[in-house]
Amino acid sequence: GRCRGRVEVCWVGFLRGDIQLAAELAAFETEIGEKVAQGMRAFKLKVGEDHSRDLARVELFRKIAGPDLYLRVDASGSWEEQEAIFKIGELARAGVNACETPVVAVSRQVANDHPEEIEARADEAALSLARVRAAVPIDIIEHVADLGDVFSAALVRQRAVDVVNVIPSQGGGLMRGLRLIHTAQTAGIAALLGSTVEMGPGTAAFVHLAVAVENITVSSDLVSPGLLVDDVCKSPFEYEDGTLKPFAGPGLGVELDEEKMEQWAF
Repeated sequence: GRCRGRVEVCWVGFLRGDIQLAAELAAFETEIGEKVAQGMRAFKLKVGEDHSRDLARVELFRKIAGPDLYLRVDASGSWEEQEAIFKIGELARAGVNACETPVVAVSRQVANDHPEEIEARADEAALSLARVRAAVPIDIIEHVADLGDVFSAALVRQRAVDVVNVIPSQGGGLMRGLRLIHTAQTAGIAALLGSTVEMGPGTAAFVHLAVAVENITVSSDLVSPGLLVDDVCKSPFEYEDGTLKPFAGPGLGVELDEEKMEQWAF
């Protein structure tokens, strides 16, 4: 059943690390300013390659957005434990509210290409996250969908995270996504939905899941409507004050545009 009318969305900022810092920050300032003006209340930044640059981005974000909007960072498994504790502490003091995938033990590259390596040492990886979580003042988030259930169980057993990130399309579909979210819910852990930049039908499925599960209480990375130049739905999703709501029709409510289906066919 429906738990809420809308799902809050977290805008993932586009970082341009291959250009001069001043030029990047100018573009970043324009982007974040536009999204704040459009009603976005939650944001996410990728970090981990250049800590001083990361801090500059966070400080600029707070200058633009003020102290109250939500900001999390995603390190994609860039840091060893002690490095993670130090850098997350500095990022927290600069104004970050949460950090996703901080430690090398759960590197996104390994999780994507060789998930069995993480699953084989699930408790070790979970303990690494738990030690970071205990040492930092902000929430720790970790992906679970593209890893086996043993990893989720280890996170729960070790009380390793505050939030789980579930991307149903990486985890085998909506039913397994729902199971992973419920696993977290039984342990009192919040959840959010990640994204692989789905088109309209995929976004519709994710939004339906988000409004139907009680513990999806953290803003979800459903960024597709703001990134795609077009869609295959007759009425594409649009953000309203930083949220998405499900289509009203039967099923997922999606009505496909046959001309656009042909236009965008591979």
